Amino acid sequence: MLLVTCLCSYSAISSSDQSWKDYFDEVEQRCLSSSEIKKEHISEPILFPDEAGVTGLLLEGEAKESKNNIRLLCLHNKINNKIYLSEVQ
Repeated sequence: MLLVTCLCSYSAISSSDQSWKDYFDEVEQRCLSSSEIKKEHISEPILFPDEAGVTGLLLEGEAKESKNNIRLLCLHNKINNKIYLSEVQ
């Protein structure tokens, strides 16, 4: 019984490469749709410690309304699933 419990808890803790890719794709899509910029460059995911509860992306591109090039830091809160954007100078 203990062995079964340990094996089940291990599979729940570890995530497959595909589930990470799906998560990062979702974060990228949500950041892009929230930012309203034309995608020119998106960084690799910025992983913060689990205690922070966020994943970040650096977005660079042209603002849809002003046509200016901007850089944004996008943070995805894993707990409440919200997106936070801040312009980077």
